[in-house]
Amino acid sequence: MFDIVHADVASARPPFAGGLLDPLGADSPADFPYVTTERRLQRLAIAAADVGARFARDGIAHDAGAWMMAPRRMFDGRMPLEACQDLDGFLRSTLLHGLGFGLDAGAEDFDTLIEAARVEEESPLNDGGHGQPENWLDGAPRFFSCIVEGRAGRSGWLQAFCAIVETDEARARARLRNRFGDALAAAADVFEGFDATRPLVQLLLSEPLKRALVRAALDPEDGAGRTLDVQVEQRIGA
Repeated sequence: MFDIVHADVASARPPFAGGLLDPLGADSPADFPYVTTERRLQRLAIAAADVGARFARDGIAHDAGAWMMAPRRMFDGRMPLEACQDLDGFLRSTLLHGLGFGLDAGAEDFDTLIEAARVEEESPLNDGGHGQPENWLDGAPRFFSCIVEGRAGRSGWLQAFCAIVETDEARARARLRNRFGDALAAAADVFEGFDATRPLVQLLLSEPLKRALVRAALDPEDGAGRTLDVQVEQRIGA
């Protein structure tokens, strides 16, 4: 029902056909109305906050508000202000700024990632737990990113990124202890999810690997995700 109403109202006039309005100006009966929902407004608010945070974090010399109100290839020519209210547009924007892609990437760069991340009705989430490894029975698998930095014995300075799927942080850190020892494991930055903007992630990981980790982080209960264990490191001699 909403899609029909939204399409009918939106088709009456192209978005911002009269030009951008002064946000400090008084509301007018001539202002064109747009029909939306609470969920779509929440998507827009989150997407706008991501844009502003990414621009500030990366020092992008561009106005984040202007980016939100200009047509973009990734949204098939629509403005982010409109497109990010749709689920697909919201996911594309989240991936673009989370992975640090170019500001006008094509839609094809995201659709494969989005499709792979969708949970199908026949996925392991709906199989009642059948076929899952026994060690997952005591908790749902969660994706943890681990950034490890410090002195590693006589081998000099170690920098490592690990992606581990475990049921809780304590188990993820236990696996780090087995690899790097107590001191490095205790000092490691372990967080749930994947952040491609971390400096060490950008330094150590290739773009294809970052894209694969985005997919795994979105659905750690996927069959391939449950066995995920990635470790990339470099050592700088003493």
